[in-house]
Amino acid sequence: MKETGPAAEPLLEFAFTAADSRGARVRAVRALQPFGTVAPVRAMAAGHAYSRHEAEEHARLTAALAPWREKFPQVPVVEQVAAGPATAVLLYAAEHSELTVLGRERHPSHLTWKLGPVTHAALHHMPCPVAVVPHD
Repeated sequence: MKETGPAAEPLLEFAFTAADSRGARVRAVRALQPFGTVAPVRAMAAGHAYSRHEAEEHARLTAALAPWREKFPQVPVVEQVAAGPATAVLLYAAEHSELTVLGRERHPSHLTWKLGPVTHAALHHMPCPVAVVPHD
């Protein structure tokens, strides 16, 4: 789940409604870009900063899911924050999924229908059906 806040609402509504109708769980996934290579002298400081960043992202994910957990208490929720390229993290997370739900920003022009690279890759490589939910 890339978006949080109001942009995530249509995506979460679709995901929770679909999970509820199927008797399935929601796995909310947040991919974090790795810090890359760091000089050995600063490796420990970078690791600490990354752990703090990961904890902050997990807290944001938990907060975004809280109203939906309340609205759909019967739907089990798994939160996953993982380091790596978003496409790889999502493909791994969807290994045994029944449905993958992704968001796509609406574009002001009605002449184009552009997908981001993660959504494009998901449509071609996911092992399950993919729902693309537009949002503002």
